[in-house]
Amino acid sequence: MKKRSHFIFFLFFSFSSFADEMPAEYHEIKIHFLHGSRPKRGFKTTESKAFGGIHGGHVTLEIDGMEYGFNPSQIPVHIFPKKKKLHSSFDETPVSQKVNGERKYTTISMAIDHEKYVQLKSIIRSYLDQSPYDYAFFGMRCAASTRDILEQLDIMKDRSNFNSIRKAFYPKRLRRQLLKMVDEKGFKIEGVEGRLSRKWERT
Repeated sequence: MKKRSHFIFFLFFSFSSFADEMPAEYHEIKIHFLHGSRPKRGFKTTESKAFGGIHGGHVTLEIDGMEYGFNPSQIPVHIFPKKKKLHSSFDETPVSQKVNGERKYTTISMAIDHEKYVQLKSIIRSYLDQSPYDYAFFGMRCAASTRDILEQLDIMKDRSNFNSIRKAFYPKRLRRQLLKMVDEKGFKIEGVEGRLSRKWERT
């Protein structure tokens, strides 16, 4: 009986050691940056203006084949945020096909562990149920909202709405911050060039 107990303990210890060495489950998230743009000279009659122009663009977060982004619910947007009149929505759409020659995108991919994945899904559900804040020019917009989520996941630091707005006032600022983290964090970068009839914001 004593030998059997030792054998069972050995099996339990061996299994526990193996379980500790098993790789954790990881999930990939992607941050899509649509670059700002304006029509090139000679194409102003055939190309439309873009929201925000050359310093505009948009940011979405992709997970599990869906894209999530923070948008205004009406135009014009508030200049300063309002607490009781939230003209905003956090939207869910299927991943769009980004075709070369159409719109310029930079995509930054990163891996998160299962604990952060569960946290991210909880944040998304909450934001889909109730828009988290007003969309305002001097307030939270798509880039700041994306940074807010990355701060909650501890991918970026110093969480606060003021910090998110200051450091991600427009998409290019957030994009450049993430690009500086590529080597250290092992992020992946993909790029899609836009059509030649538009002047696109640089990466």
